[in-house]
Amino acid sequence: MLPAGIEVLKDRRQTGRQQVNSGQRKNSLGACAQERIGELARESRVPSMCPFSIYPASGGLLAYGPNLPGMWRQLAGYVDRVLKGAKPGDLPIERPSKFEFVINLKTAKALGLTIPPSLLARADQIIE
Repeated sequence: MLPAGIEVLKDRRQTGRQQVNSGQRKNSLGACAQERIGELARESRVPSMCPFSIYPASGGLLAYGPNLPGMWRQLAGYVDRVLKGAKPGDLPIERPSKFEFVINLKTAKALGLTIPPSLLARADQIIE
């Protein structure tokens, strides 16, 4: 399914944002096949982005999304309050408070892309 999704992206590359649809629940495939998605995207010369900060370390180009360890800490705070007697329905919904932007320059070079210095300056992590 992944190779077919990447082929669709190659064919539609000029039209802007596209997504690979795994045919499964949202994010279930992306979370466990990041390395393969990055590999297929590089081979097909399709720039790719993911909300998980570990994606560029697997060969993807960019990641912008919530800081997962920070979200786990927030979750621990919720669990603590529930265990101390708070009703889950009474707890406020919290959004992630920290986001990460990661760029893989090695992948950018392989794709023939130049990342602007202004974008590099905003990155939390740069993989070289």
